[in-house]
Amino acid sequence: MANDPLFNLIKRIQTYIHKIEPVLDFVNQTKLLLDRLEQVEHVESRMGQVRLIVDAVDDFLKEMSRIKSGQRPQGKECEDLRR
Repeated sequence: MANDPLFNLIKRIQTYIHKIEPVLDFVNQTKLLLDRLEQVEHVESRMGQVRLIVDAVDDFLKEMSRIKSGQRPQGKECEDLRR
């Protein structure tokens, strides 16, 4: 079965997907960060704006560390980031 062209193709696709996943995670986290930063204009107090920015960037950096270490955000963690 290892010489089967379909099997080889599936293996190659799995390898590419495995390599692409961290990039897609990075793009998704960047989109979440931008969405959260866009909310700043709707906050009236300056301290509220600062807090929103700090929280968004802090969460983004935590996720970047997680992605670099090979862990992927799961379930509740993804929902927490979208708040």
